[in-house]
Amino acid sequence: MTDPETARPTSYPESSRSHRDRTVVLRGVVVLLGRFPALAGMDLDISADEIVLLAGSNGAGKTTALRLCAGLVPVAEGEARVLGVDLRTDRRAVHRRWASSATTAVCTPT
Repeated sequence: MTDPETARPTSYPESSRSHRDRTVVLRGVVVLLGRFPALAGMDLDISADEIVLLAGSNGAGKTTALRLCAGLVPVAEGEARVLGVDLRTDRRAVHRRWASSATTAVCTPT
C-alpha cells in the first residue's frame, strides 16, 4: 500500500511475531557497490507465510535487495537477518540455504 501524497510505502503496525519468526529482517540496511549506496536504509520484514513483490524503477535496488538476502553482497550498515542468520557475520550460511529463480514473462499481442 502506498501513500498517494508521498508515493512512499505506508507503515504497517508491528506484528506480535518476534524476529525469530520472520524469514527476512532488514533494518536500516546499507549496501555499497564500490562507493555507491545501492541500498540506503532499507527496512523489510518478511514472514515465512508471506509472498512479497519488489517493485520499482530501474536502479531502485530490487536486484541488490535480492542479492543481499541471498548472501551475495555484504552489509555495510544496519541489521540484516535471513533464515535466522546474521548477514553481517555469516552470509555464506545463508548463501548455502538460499534458492531463487528469476523468470521473464513475455506478452505477445494476439
